[in-house]
Amino acid sequence: MVKTERFKKISYFTIRAITIILVVWSIIDLIFTNDDSTRSRCAFIIFQAVLLFVCTTIVPIVEKSWKLEVPDVMEVVFLAFAMAHMLLGEIGNFYATVPWWDSMLHTISGGIIAVLGFSFVNILNNNSKSLNVILSPGFICFFSLCFAVALGGIWEIFEYLMDEFTLSNMQRYQESLPPYNPFIGHDALNDTMKDLMLDFLGASVICVIGYFNLKKHKNSFTKWQIVKVEKEDDIDESK
Repeated sequence: MVKTERFKKISYFTIRAITIILVVWSIIDLIFTNDDSTRSRCAFIIFQAVLLFVCTTIVPIVEKSWKLEVPDVMEVVFLAFAMAHMLLGEIGNFYATVPWWDSMLHTISGGIIAVLGFSFVNILNNNSKSLNVILSPGFICFFSLCFAVALGGIWEIFEYLMDEFTLSNMQRYQESLPPYNPFIGHDALNDTMKDLMLDFLGASVICVIGYFNLKKHKNSFTKWQIVKVEKEDDIDESK
């Protein structure tokens, strides 16, 4: 537990330091370069770096605003996922150069969101004195699966809007490398539908595990559970 908390603090510091360095470096490049493609790339890096920095503030804000305590292990996973997406995937261009990167992240995200769904149900089911499950295991797993797939769908809507207004290629409707030829017809849907199916797959694996765990132990993913705190002072202020 202590090791996980220390690693979490190091993760927060490292990510924030990296984002600040990237923003400063890119601003300097913007000032001293006249190449349009370089300037566009610098602006993109600044946007992604700022977005990544914002991600490091989400959990602390949610905990303080809603009086919740997010387990350290869940925070570390969230930070690792944010880095894998924005720092490696977008800034590092892994989405274009590593064929399985996007598929891996979508599968993992489906599982992570399903665990989050279990936590939300646990907040409703549990109180400070008991961990008894009120809703049936089948319903809890069905809710968690639908929750994960719904958020996956919302993310695809976000990708579509970003592509529409910024001319990006988040939905991979065109080739990721020059000459960036657009895909036609059914091929243009492949990435979106694959992402949704992988979200479903990752969430399904977690829900199956959670179902049998609930049937046997009456609770599931206890180390990952988000809990309601009784006093605001109990919330970790070290992030």
